[in-house]
Amino acid sequence: MCSSNVSVAVGSSKNFRGPDESLHSDQARRDPRSYSWEMIDNSGVLRSSHPMRKISLAKQSTNRMNVFENPQFRTWESSVYKAHKPNNLKAEAAMLSTLIARYGDKDLANMIVAAKTLLNSKRTKLIASKMENALLNKWIGDKKTATNIFVLLKLEKETGNLLKISVLRIWVSYVNMRREDPYELLYRLMRPKYQDDRALGIMLASATEIASTRIDALRLEKVLFMKWRTEQLTMDDAFKLLRLTQNEDNVLLNEGLKTWISYAKFLKKNPNEMLFSILKKKYTCEVLARKLVTAKENEKSRGVAEGLEVVQIKNWVNNEKTPDDVFKIFNLEKEGDKLFENPATRTFVAFVIRLDKTNSDEKLFSVLKARYDDEVLAKMIGEAANNPRTSEMTQGLRNQLWLYEKKSADDVYKLLKLDEKGSNILKTPEFSTWASYLAILKTNKQDYALLTLKLEVTFDSDLNRAGALISAKEFAFKN
Repeated sequence: MCSSNVSVAVGSSKNFRGPDESLHSDQARRDPRSYSWEMIDNSGVLRSSHPMRKISLAKQSTNRMNVFENPQFRTWESSVYKAHKPNNLKAEAAMLSTLIARYGDKDLANMIVAAKTLLNSKRTKLIASKMENALLNKWIGDKKTATNIFVLLKLEKETGNLLKISVLRIWVSYVNMRREDPYELLYRLMRPKYQDDRALGIMLASATEIASTRIDALRLEKVLFMKWRTEQLTMDDAFKLLRLTQNEDNVLLNEGLKTWISYAKFLKKNPNEMLFSILKKKYTCEVLARKLVTAKENEKSRGVAEGLEVVQIKNWVNNEKTPDDVFKIFNLEKEGDKLFENPATRTFVAFVIRLDKTNSDEKLFSVLKARYDDEVLAKMIGEAANNPRTSEMTQGLRNQLWLYEKKSADDVYKLLKLDEKGSNILKTPEFSTWASYLAILKTNKQDYALLTLKLEVTFDSDLNRAGALISAKEFAFKN
């Protein structure tokens, strides 16, 4: 009696039986090996005539996805293994035959995937893996082609994103078992579903951003790009194919741009430099710079815009642009005392830092000092330094302002009201600000004497004071 010979029409309303009616004799029912293919009827319940108690393998869709977790299933599983001992592979083939007859290949494949991905026990995941292996080997034995299984699992009928269909994992495993490339074949099977390579590329680019589909999407994208490379598709060709030439004013929001960037990386080219080169031919330096600032404000285009801005700043440095030049490119003169509220100011500051990282604060301050009187500049920097959105950008500027105003460490200590901070002084951002100012004052022993006196007011024990001084030293010289 071989369970693999059982043939049952999926969806039949009749009770599940083997082809030999003698199996319903007492002798057959006493044979545990018949459990695997005679015990379950269309309600998922063991026949009442069987000596084994009823086992409910629920038919409802809400339960069938987790059938391997059912304690009654485990009882049946143990019985089948015992009946076929020591041949576990034969036991698994027998169980598989019953499950296929009960659920069909597609539903069983879905059940297996669900059992392996849900938060199930290790035992459940193990039996699901064994059933998957048995299912794949059965298909191999039946000489099913990859396309046969694609149709069997009804994947050809899917109209949406095929990569989101969980049972696709079973198909990929089967094609791998056949020692074929599943992604080359999947590309050929999927391509007719899309209008053109652009539509397919956009879908794949979107799928790479979803954890559950990322790996498959990246591998399919590679197949697509290998095809393009074989066809000698250049970056300019790809730019046109992906319709990036249409409505170029919004090219950073074009759905096809992600695919173009990925293709550039596939060809080991720098997409930011290539795209900047294309845009530079279309726009003036001023217009392009402002477009990138605007694009950074949009979450959908921010990442690309930031990458392009890095290239833009590098281009300015190579072309020997000065801070004054870039200040004028963004027309920042018109901002008046609202300078730090303009997003373009961040790009200007980034350029100055790239120009001379060591002395960027001094350079930046000198540019502003030439444009604003002392009172206005002090007010601008003070307000920006106290604004969480601009404080990091203006920390160095504030230090330069204090240096320009010849403020001592004691002056700044009072200005920051550190004498009011109490025992938590070292944890305050104001102390960090003061420490950074001490660092650029070229702190010496006399300054530490001042620091000691200041902290002595707050810390009344030598032990606490010693700890405070150590922390202060770390703050002052951390840069």
